[in-house]
Amino acid sequence: MKKIKFLNKLVILLIVLYSLTNVLSIYSVLPAFGYGTFNGFFNFLSFTNFIVTLDFFFTLIFFIGLIYVHRGLLSIIKDGVFNIKTKEKFKRGGILFLVSGTLSFLLGLSLLVNDNFQDDYYILILIFLGKEFFVLVIGFSLYALTDIIDNGLMLKQENELTI
Repeated sequence: MKKIKFLNKLVILLIVLYSLTNVLSIYSVLPAFGYGTFNGFFNFLSFTNFIVTLDFFFTLIFFIGLIYVHRGLLSIIKDGVFNIKTKEKFKRGGILFLVSGTLSFLLGLSLLVNDNFQDDYYILILIFLGKEFFVLVIGFSLYALTDIIDNGLMLKQENELTI
């Protein structure tokens, strides 16, 4: 149980760090949009700002997934591993990670195909793709973990019925 509590604290740290980076990214993006003026709307339609906005929304989906994982870990700490609440929270977190990772991975691939970048940007995009692939793997792992929890829940129910 100590390892689960430690993992929960790490997830809380990730949530705090993602909150700070999202606040800072909003603060850095707002001047580019012109704070809601008519010209700001046309700045929003520019490709670069559109990519930044898409990446922000994909990060927001990932952030919501982190919150579900945190709630799932809290459910494990309170009620044990094999319960329906844990299964549902990890399943939702895994699905959100899969959605965020897939959409961000596709965004990175579309940027990689774009020939307007210098050589230095290709390295950054490849790092970006690696990070998003890792999010995909974590999302799939969480989704697979729900099947293990579901099987354990069924075994637990069968064990309680035989006693």
